[in-house]
Amino acid sequence: MKKLYFIYNPYSGRSANTKNTVSSKLHNIVDIWTKCDYEVTVKPIQRPNDAYETALRVCNSNEYDLIVCSGGDGTLNETVHGVMSSNNVLPIGYIPSGSTNDFAKSIGIPKGIENCARNITYENRFITDYGVFNDNQIFTYVCAFGMFTEVTYETPQQRKNYIGHSAYIMEAIKHLGKIKSYSMEFQYDGGTLSGEYILGMIANSKSVGGMFTLKNVSFDDGLFEVILVKKPQSLLHLQNGLIELINFNSNSEHSEIIQSFKTSHLLVKSTEPIKWNLDGEFGGMLTDVNIQNKNKALTILTKKSNTIERKNRSKKSLT
Repeated sequence: MKKLYFIYNPYSGRSANTKNTVSSKLHNIVDIWTKCDYEVTVKPIQRPNDAYETALRVCNSNEYDLIVCSGGDGTLNETVHGVMSSNNVLPIGYIPSGSTNDFAKSIGIPKGIENCARNITYENRFITDYGVFNDNQIFTYVCAFGMFTEVTYETPQQRKNYIGHSAYIMEAIKHLGKIKSYSMEFQYDGGTLSGEYILGMIANSKSVGGMFTLKNVSFDDGLFEVILVKKPQSLLHLQNGLIELINFNSNSEHSEIIQSFKTSHLLVKSTEPIKWNLDGEFGGMLTDVNIQNKNKALTILTKKSNTIERKNRSKKSLT
């Protein structure tokens, strides 16, 4: 019998639909895992960093075979941070229950709480890169600065719970009048860029903030997709840039307003402190940032494996 530790955020998800939350389906989730011969321990997180501290403790205990978390991108970030900071890195299962769930959509985690729980029992392993931010923080799929990036952590949780992704759009509209540019320099694998920028995203995902979709993304190539938006010269210039950003195809080319490239390492310097966003959470207000790619270091249990070796386990019928 394998031992599974389940961390979940009881405040995540749409409170307007109380019949479709992890809390309301907790019995079904545990029942699915128990029928597949898992011994399950459950903990609802209580405070910021609780998922991180719990995941770190669980991994270092050497008592469990896998760890599963449920919540939004922030809960996943904390859990991954705890696992990757431990001396015993465990595979991670994820049941997304946030408002956007960018990373889950990107790597093919199925919709539906019970589907996610059932999917984890097959232990198909998806190997992916993740990012280290200034040596002491991590991000699973994106770190960003500038226009719109404050939306994810400034949108009230209650509004996100009730109307979901639309809450981000409403908050983004409010930020249109607050666009600010920053004088910055970027040192990356292929050279150096500098200038005035209003937005930057360092991503390993097909979706960012539920607003931008990236194409042709490889999750385990050791490289981030970097997209930088330069200061527009006019409202029309800004409009054209946003249209281009929405249709961005990850071709690592520069245009009039967007500069993009792939890199495994990025040094960022700015003339004033800038707010950074890590997986939808506030990452600090900084002038100097060091970002590194950790290649193929993170294992997520998903619907589809990107590894040759798959675990074959005999399953009891769940129907």
